[in-house]
Amino acid sequence: MNLINITMTHSGIYHDKTTGQAFVLVRFERPSGEKPKKKVVIGGDGIKTQTSNPVKPKDHEMEIKIPSCEVILNNGFDKDEEEEIVSYLRENGREIMDKARAISSFKHIFGD
Repeated sequence: MNLINITMTHSGIYHDKTTGQAFVLVRFERPSGEKPKKKVVIGGDGIKTQTSNPVKPKDHEMEIKIPSCEVILNNGFDKDEEEEIVSYLRENGREIMDKARAISSFKHIFGD
């Protein structure tokens, strides 16, 4: 499994509009490992040129809702990686929720 170079971020506290239950969205991202592709532009004269800004490949991404550990999005992570990340969230979800509450409390200072 390649669980290195993964970035994890999380939201503040959200509340489900139907149930009122608090939840946090946790996002995992990892570079896909693909090399950037060169962007080719064909001008009005029919000549092909390569731009200096290569097209960045899409990163692997996963978004999970806690505390339920419901996987909302998985693009590029395999099933074993998904299970390992969900297991991590089950073990550390309370701490992440506490940090999200602190973020949400801080946001209220600015009127959000």
